[in-house]
Amino acid sequence: MRIHARRICEKVADHTANLLNCLIYYTGLSSLLRTQDKVYLLYHRVSTYEVVRHHYGKGRFVTDQQFEKQMRLLSRINDGRVSITFDDGYKDNFLYAYPILKKYGQKAIFFISSGFINGDYFHSADIVDCYVKKRGLTKKESKKLRRAMRQLSLSQRNEFIATLGVEATELTDDSPMTWADLRILLEEGHIIGNHTVNHPVLSKEGKTTMAYEIGKCNEDLREKLHVECKLFAYPYGKMKDIPPGIEGILSENGIDYAFTTVRGCFREGDDPFLIERMPIHYGNDLATLANKCYGINIENGLPLKALSAKLTRLFHPPR
Repeated sequence: MRIHARRICEKVADHTANLLNCLIYYTGLSSLLRTQDKVYLLYHRVSTYEVVRHHYGKGRFVTDQQFEKQMRLLSRINDGRVSITFDDGYKDNFLYAYPILKKYGQKAIFFISSGFINGDYFHSADIVDCYVKKRGLTKKESKKLRRAMRQLSLSQRNEFIATLGVEATELTDDSPMTWADLRILLEEGHIIGNHTVNHPVLSKEGKTTMAYEIGKCNEDLREKLHVECKLFAYPYGKMKDIPPGIEGILSENGIDYAFTTVRGCFREGDDPFLIERMPIHYGNDLATLANKCYGINIENGLPLKALSAKLTRLFHPPR
């Protein structure tokens, strides 16, 4: 009963957020609330509706139709402050996102895990989702397994995954881009960034492993793509996943900027190794996307203080 009630509350919260975003955007309040901060949109996957509707990890997707509408809007409202980022390096980024980006003249930063590109592994979340479907388990159980794996070191995670018995042939919708794909993206003016080799939870690893994961990915990018990588995105990317002192390892490897998955904008004076981003996912409508591009993130709460301050300045300007 509690689970059912929680799901209802979550759906109500999502609908409420979308309604508030529509209210702010279509009434013109977004022009009052918009910031001058730098906004990095965060995507993971773009695919067809048929793939997305059957995938347990819908939160990591937008459909190709959604993405086209979003890029069409972004091409009209982007004043240079908004950048697009993708994490992980999935093949669907190249198959579906890239042609749409090209159509609307948008460039993106693709943060890739070089071991995934090399075909050494599939992402653990996809393996878990496949296992859950085979066993007929619930989405709740899938989330529970994924959360549990985030508590494991890389070696522990690999041992656990090996017990699930999922074959590569079962993960064709979850395959990576190739180095040839990435070379085409580079030629088209996109940027390739470092997302480690094996996508570990860095806070669960020692300094030696962290240094290897960051340094080896940069070596792979240098060898395969002939680029000197300056940008990094933390795997998982919440503050609890980022170990103290990692800035030194990043700097030693030539990294100047590191991106989290924490929701927010990048303001002048912010830590360049803790850049926040605005996640875009399956449930976001166009009003939500537009507001996020303007630096307005209802998912973090209604910005009443900012609205109040701007209305005060509008109706009672300083003398």
